[in-house]
Amino acid sequence: MEKKNINVLEISKNAYFAAINEGNPEKALKTVLPNLISSGLSPTFILALGKAASSMAEAVRKNNINAPGILITNDENFRHVENFISLATGHPYPDNRGLKASKKVEELLRKLNSNDNILILLSGGGSALMPAPPNGISLKQKIFINEILLSSGLNIHKVNAVRRLFSRLKGGRLAELAYPAKITQLILSDVPGDNLETIASGISVPDPVPYSETISTIRSLGLLNKDFISKYIEKIEKGSISKPLEKSNKIFDKVKSIILASNKLCVKASNNYLKKIIHNEILCPPILDGNANLVGQNLCHWLVQNASQKRCFAVTGGE
Repeated sequence: MEKKNINVLEISKNAYFAAINEGNPEKALKTVLPNLISSGLSPTFILALGKAASSMAEAVRKNNINAPGILITNDENFRHVENFISLATGHPYPDNRGLKASKKVEELLRKLNSNDNILILLSGGGSALMPAPPNGISLKQKIFINEILLSSGLNIHKVNAVRRLFSRLKGGRLAELAYPAKITQLILSDVPGDNLETIASGISVPDPVPYSETISTIRSLGLLNKDFISKYIEKIEKGSISKPLEKSNKIFDKVKSIILASNKLCVKASNNYLKKIIHNEILCPPILDGNANLVGQNLCHWLVQNASQKRCFAVTGGE
């Protein structure tokens, strides 16, 4: 039975904030950081990257971890954090500030050695915020590729598979640069399935997508018709430019990844709240994955087809 006089707006807001609280960086880090320190992996350097980078960096400082670091986030979420080189860069499209930030990260990582423990605080948006075009690709060309990808309607997994190919740092290459230092990644995932290679395009994890599959995606977008792209692919196939790293690479023996919170957990928190408050049916639409305009239309069609005549709630999320 449907409860009478329920405040739909209030319940919806509370369900939303239940999800937000589940992904709160300070809450997510609270139990993990003490264990990290007690296990002997006290960081000597910190990279905070993504739209939640400022919040994650502040949470680390509240837990008395004072190692120096670099923080890269978007303008909207930018804040200076003590003992971090704090930088705002472009999102969702890369910009020259991001290029400078990438070079600064590379400069700092090259100074580390086997005695160092790197703590990476990773959240959504890292792919655009830290662009590192490889030799043969300019920032302008990188932006062009990104624009094509974002307007393609492809899901985030395929988009980031292409991004990994056109990068100095993505697809495990950041871990390669930092080797032999140890890396611990603490991650707030914003992608369906929590695929590590998709979150910020997998800067410290191997690329499981076959090279041939990524080339097929590039071909389907018509990008191989661009001279600068075809020449770059030719260099990869001749071996003069490296591909993203594979799982068998010994570098990843030095990397530990922990997902602190994810979209799936946030959706679950909303559902749990609603189940306590109402007896109405709670619908579970498909995850939101792909071009926002198309996904919005598909979600509306799904709700029209699946919602009952009675008042009901629906909870979903995605990238």
